Amino acid sequence: MRWRRVSWRRALPANFDAPAAAFAFPGVVAMVPGAYAFRAVLGSLQIVHGAAAPPLVAETLSLAIAVVLMVAAIAIGIAAPALLCVPPQAQRTPTFPRGGG
Repeated sequence: MRWRRVSWRRALPANFDAPAAAFAFPGVVAMVPGAYAFRAVLGSLQIVHGAAAPPLVAETLSLAIAVVLMVAAIAIGIAAPALLCVPPQAQRTPTFPRGGG
């Protein structure tokens, strides 16, 4: 029996009948605000340990606000097409006959 080398980028989409982007996109999305969040946590730890200089506090707060806004924008960007582009016949399901959640 001869073993074939199979890469995950081809095996997962083939097994789940989905495009490769469906598996790559979540990992990339999590990394974007992650770098800002990491820097914000480092700044907050420096503030807690007594190095609360005004520029450090301002940078930490701006990074934290940027993380919150990025996560909200990503959530809206992912949910908006699902909410706006649903065909009318698919909006009501037998589970939720009135269209509510």
